[in-house]
Amino acid sequence: MTIKTYDISELSDLSSVAEELSTQLNGTTWVYLNGDLGCGKTTFSQQFIAAKGYTGRVTSPTYAIMQDYDTPNGTVIHCDLYRLADPEELYEIGLIEMAESSQAVVLIEWAEKGQGVLPQADLQLDFTLLKENRQLCIRNNE
Repeated sequence: MTIKTYDISELSDLSSVAEELSTQLNGTTWVYLNGDLGCGKTTFSQQFIAAKGYTGRVTSPTYAIMQDYDTPNGTVIHCDLYRLADPEELYEIGLIEMAESSQAVVLIEWAEKGQGVLPQADLQLDFTLLKENRQLCIRNNE
């Protein structure tokens, strides 16, 4: 398991990490975004999708649960499972089938809510609020 840690206290720091990862992640890739409310998961997703070349508005999928974006550099699916009542709902919305058929990079907030249905993450991004800083730890599950 490879681990990298970044200081993302400034928005530009988070943007740099999002840009770096956007060039590395292609094809069906499951990325779990872990951390408390307000620690940067949605902002990271917005910046990642923009770095993939999407020029439209990127919104939080909190109520829709899943939002997909066709970018010039592949499809990105952004999920927020916070409001998911049962992991079985993921079958109803077709997340896994859509991800595999479109070869999407899948960014999932609150992935623990889909436990038992979601595949194992390829990458886990752990967002942490420290006293005056924010930190991002990236774990590769290979």
